[in-house]
Amino acid sequence: MQTGPIPAIVTADLTLTLVLGSDVDVPLPASFNYSAHEPLAVTVDFVGAEASVRWVFARDLLQGGMTR
Repeated sequence: MQTGPIPAIVTADLTLTLVLGSDVDVPLPASFNYSAHEPLAVTVDFVGAEASVRWVFARDLLQGGMTR
C-alpha cells in the first residue's frame, strides 16, 4: 500500500537479452523511465558498447507486449 507521495519519475534498470540469431544472443542493459509529466509514454535507454539509443513507447503498447 502506498503511504507516501507518488514519485513523479519511476526508473527501472534491467539487463535484457538481445537475440541476434537462433544461437546468438547478447546482454543489453536498458533503463526504463516513466514520468508523471508524460503519462502516456515510457522512455527506454538502451546502452551498447559503441552507442546509446533512446526509444519512446506508448505505455499501452509496452503493456500489450508484456502480456501477449
